[in-house]
Amino acid sequence: ERCQDKAAGLSTQLGMAVVLTALADVEGADRTIGRLDRAVRMEGNVQWAAVPAVLRCRLSLAFGPADEASAAAEKACDAGRQEQATPFRAAVLLMLAQLSLNRAELDTAEGFLERLADEPSGQTLCDGASVLWIRARLAEACQGAAAAYDLLGSVYVDPVAHTRLLVDEPLSGPWLVRVALAAGHRDAAAGMARWAEHLAALNRPCPTMANAGRHARALVDHDGPALERLGTGHTHPGGRAAACEDAGIHLAAAGERGPSRLQFERAMAIFDCMGATGDQDRLRQRLSDLATGSLRHRARCRPVSGWASLTDAERR
Repeated sequence: ERCQDKAAGLSTQLGMAVVLTALADVEGADRTIGRLDRAVRMEGNVQWAAVPAVLRCRLSLAFGPADEASAAAEKACDAGRQEQATPFRAAVLLMLAQLSLNRAELDTAEGFLERLADEPSGQTLCDGASVLWIRARLAEACQGAAAAYDLLGSVYVDPVAHTRLLVDEPLSGPWLVRVALAAGHRDAAAGMARWAEHLAALNRPCPTMANAGRHARALVDHDGPALERLGTGHTHPGGRAAACEDAGIHLAAAGERGPSRLQFERAMAIFDCMGATGDQDRLRQRLSDLATGSLRHRARCRPVSGWASLTDAERR
């Protein structure tokens, strides 16, 4: 019974750390992870040895700095190599896939996902929503929005059944809308925006979800001023960066090259702090296109499918 009570206590702290990270409560999540780490070490619980490092890596991947995410990933790998730590091995692999994806190491990320496919399903910290999120982001990075949309078909058909994705990954709502629009599925984008807004209304005390709902709606409505406001007011740094980038695209399409450049540079600075190399590469390409005047043309005229729909970075 004492062992069961201890396990329940660790599970409660683990759940709190995940929720606080999703809510963008960085200080609260950090304190909770610290308590969990101390409890695991005091109990000598080898099976849970990798968990605090996995949680710290998740937190640093979302909010930075990047070097802390790398250090936590290395520590989690060291703990995960122990045979007794297998219940959380899938979580370590998923975290490494996300870290590689953020660094634009796409082949490495795919390798970790392939190894993850051989792990038993239903492991703690590695639910289907998180795995789907990483797989779809990798598909978009490698093959474009159409490939990501096809992979996420069930999410667009029945977003209610995939609510956990939008809750666990608070930036996924606007991303799903963006992918649907880029793939030429405006109705699906509008449906996803409505569901993101509904979840925001149900969770009013959570500013991250509220901003995600606003961001999704602004993308569907092509509301540039709303995107600019989110670029400064979003509680999540990744959300601020994405909103700045989207605002920059909107301004470029309107011929506002100076304000567009400013928005892209703001997004670049945030992605730099987060260590998101792939996002930085994309922003550099946008700034280069803006300097030559090609970004405005692409924003208005680029097809929504086929090779011609891809940017130079996507082709590479």
